[in-house]
Amino acid sequence: TSLGWANDPTLPRVTLWLAPAARWVVERYPADATAEQSDGALVATFPVLSDRWLDRVLLRAGGDARIVGDAAAGGGAAAVARDLLDRYDR
Repeated sequence: TSLGWANDPTLPRVTLWLAPAARWVVERYPADATAEQSDGALVATFPVLSDRWLDRVLLRAGGDARIVGDAAAGGGAAAVARDLLDRYDR
């Protein structure tokens, strides 16, 4: 990939399950590996440049993406989602 940071082995990795509607994630961001599921979903592993990047991806994808496997890199996503829900409840 032309994105040098994506090849940095010191970056944490996250594995995401992506519904067919969220395939745009692998088209837009460099993935280390992808595996297509029988239902058309993808399981893909990405380098995580920052928690903020991961939070934005998860929020944009909504229910069409979720962290699978080791969720350590995505600890902030739940907090961001709760904050957004709190704003709508006000």
